Amino acid sequence: MGNHSTFGHSASGIARHQRTNGELGRPCTGDGSYFLGLRLYRVPPGDEHTFDPYMPIVVNGAILGGIVLAAISPGIHSAAGALAVAGAIGYTAVIAITLPTNLRINNLIARWSIEAPPENWTTVRARWIRFHILRTLISVPALASYVLSVLLGKG
Repeated sequence: MGNHSTFGHSASGIARHQRTNGELGRPCTGDGSYFLGLRLYRVPPGDEHTFDPYMPIVVNGAILGGIVLAAISPGIHSAAGALAVAGAIGYTAVIAITLPTNLRINNLIARWSIEAPPENWTTVRARWIRFHILRTLISVPALASYVLSVLLGKG
């Protein structure tokens, strides 16, 4: 049985305290290294709950929602329609960022051994975090665009 951790699938929801054979999981490194401000812990097989199956559904649903908002707006040249289109473009950018960066890094991390992560794991983590921040900085205004589109569309 291999020792894999959830941080391979979703670096945002990693390192929860889990029990492994009745014992609290041990940090993966002896030097107290942290991953996203938390210690890395072993997660029992089958307990790798991540955003993997849900994030694509949510983001693609958000894009579809923007298209629907634009379609039911007074027109894409109206403020409500333009905001809906802007939000959909924002969520499309989130996917364009996620696929070549965060997802690729998640797949790389999934192959790591928790007992012996690569020496450059902090560099990989930093890269993942940078792109995660970028996705978030795009997602928040995209959501705000949708909210404003709905509010303006009612007027």
